[in-house]
Amino acid sequence: MTTTLSTVEGLIAPNAGEVRVLGHDVGQEAMLVKRFLGISLQSTAFIDYLKVWELVRFYGGLYDVLLSRAQALDLLAQFELVDKADTLAAQLSGGQQQRLALALSIVNDPQILMLDEPTTGLDPQARRGVWDVIRQMRDAGRTVLLTTHYMDEAQELCHRVGVIVSRRSEID
Repeated sequence: MTTTLSTVEGLIAPNAGEVRVLGHDVGQEAMLVKRFLGISLQSTAFIDYLKVWELVRFYGGLYDVLLSRAQALDLLAQFELVDKADTLAAQLSGGQQQRLALALSIVNDPQILMLDEPTTGLDPQARRGVWDVIRQMRDAGRTVLLTTHYMDEAQELCHRVGVIVSRRSEID
């Protein structure tokens, strides 16, 4: 599924055909399409020497969204990270890093969120915290495309579920 998401996100080209997001061809209008998308990859690497609030401003700048410190703190408040605003991202717990990744995925106020395995490797409490954040984004009217291997997670968070089964032949 990561390959499918990467294709929709414009990170890799499709093998055949075309990919459209909100009627726009990803291959021909990649920059425009990226403005509609908020993306949280399966694993996220942060810039180690930036504080959490600085990362929010940095990511906003990538989308030409210029945020003040106060606006960055408002966004972090949605993810219960205000108390970590002056902390380096590398010093956050796994759950906090995942919530930061989700915060960064909406810095450009996207219509569509693409979340690739957002709770993989988290302890049960951190996982539930991330679920709460995803519910909030979903309930705010955003389209959330979520990949997960956890059926309880899909049942809890999704209105519709699709299952992709890949069968690969073995080579002797």
